[in-house]
Amino acid sequence: LVVLRARVMIKRAAVAEMANRVTGFVLMLAAVYAGFGLVGAATALVIGEVAGLVAILAITRVFVRPIPRVDLGAWRVILHASLTLGLVNVLGALVNRVDFFMLEQMASMEDVGVYGAAYRLPTLLERLPLLAMGTIYPLMSGLAARDPQGLRSVYHWTISRSALLAVPIVLVVSLTAPWIVAVWNGPGYEGAVTPLRWLIWSTGCMYVSVIASNVLIALGRVHGALGAWIVAAPANVILNLMWIPRYGATGAAAATAASFAIAMGISMWMAERHLSRAVRA
Repeated sequence: LVVLRARVMIKRAAVAEMANRVTGFVLMLAAVYAGFGLVGAATALVIGEVAGLVAILAITRVFVRPIPRVDLGAWRVILHASLTLGLVNVLGALVNRVDFFMLEQMASMEDVGVYGAAYRLPTLLERLPLLAMGTIYPLMSGLAARDPQGLRSVYHWTISRSALLAVPIVLVVSLTAPWIVAVWNGPGYEGAVTPLRWLIWSTGCMYVSVIASNVLIALGRVHGALGAWIVAAPANVILNLMWIPRYGATGAAAATAASFAIAMGISMWMAERHLSRAVRA
């Protein structure tokens, strides 16, 4: 998949992704319909992943054929980079998941259910900028090496468009939250309306921060992206400790929104700082 993205062959990358998603989805529906339960549904998703792997190998075979070999030097470089990037993902996942655990311990399972219902739409909408970065990041990576000024122009163009997309999404979801919860979750989940209104703000912040974080990665400044989450993750835990006992699921949602806003602010500041340095150099 990286080979396809590096060659800006987005359509072929999309075909490989669709082979995974469609196969897994169809087989999961079939497993549920046949009454195979949770094990059947999980097995269907694994088969979908295998189908996606086969599709990727078949599509990229024209450009590169995997030849296994031992290269300890390459392993060290990859390990060093992946540890930092992996920690970024771990801290991001912590912000997205620790609140469920804290709600269970400090509030009630009802709050966990309400919070999970509120999270459904934001989780879906957060896929959009991640998919877009699959197209934009290879361009950013190339510009970082040969044209920092061009990278800054692409960054400003991309982040402004991402913000313009995020604003109406946040406003529309905030205004229609009662209808969304009623249609998507049914009766009994009215308590998810206010958490949804908070969580959609975290999604809006993520639309901007993901652009800044990827610019830092393209510039080889992964520690800048890590620094944002080193601040945001502990802040999330502290805010959850303060707000969950008093506000339940709404407090957890507000803590998540505040944490993503912190990560966005730091990421944007770091991106501008390192872009300016790269241009001057």
